Amino acid sequence: MAMLAVQVLISRPAKADDSEPTSSRGGDGTPVIFDVRRSLPMEPDEPVYHDFYISAGVEAGIKKGQFLPVARQMPVHDPIQNKQQALLTIAVGKLQVIHVERNMAVARLVSELSDDERPTLEYEAVMIGDRVDLRGATMEAPKDATTQKARRKRKAAQLDDAPAAPYVPVAPHVPVAPAIVAPAAAPAAPEKVSMSVPPPKA
Repeated sequence: MAMLAVQVLISRPAKADDSEPTSSRGGDGTPVIFDVRRSLPMEPDEPVYHDFYISAGVEAGIKKGQFLPVARQMPVHDPIQNKQQALLTIAVGKLQVIHVERNMAVARLVSELSDDERPTLEYEAVMIGDRVDLRGATMEAPKDATTQKARRKRKAAQLDDAPAAPYVPVAPHVPVAPAIVAPAAAPAAPEKVSMSVPPPKA
């Protein structure tokens, strides 16, 4: 009786650590923003937060509290030579990390560059696809962020300290019929004057 040899292939299950991160990266491996979520305020004076999800986490050295610069790559086309002249990298703003884990971090907007600090963009705010520069990461708050916070606090204080406008009752609007104007009278005819004419002399 012939014996059949059965070859058994044993494969170990892939661990979560062996899998590639599902979030996207730039062409050179630079982390990018892959999602944006906005809080829904329940009160009129409640602040609105925008959370930006970054495709890198603790494995890339990102830490909670870090300030990360965000830039956008914009291709510049040369219409004369009909070719792409360059790939322009434009700074957009800075984010602060509020949560970090493996392969992902969540950050909130700290500051944005104004129009006079950068080239013109079609969409000025931080958006999905923008690149996060980990080389420029720092734990120190950017100066522009502190000035923006101070400006917001001063504005809020001015609104709180401003005296309320006095109540002035307004009379209800009553429609008024237009005045009827009589047509102007025709000019009077000149008065006729009768004069006696002397008889002709012979």
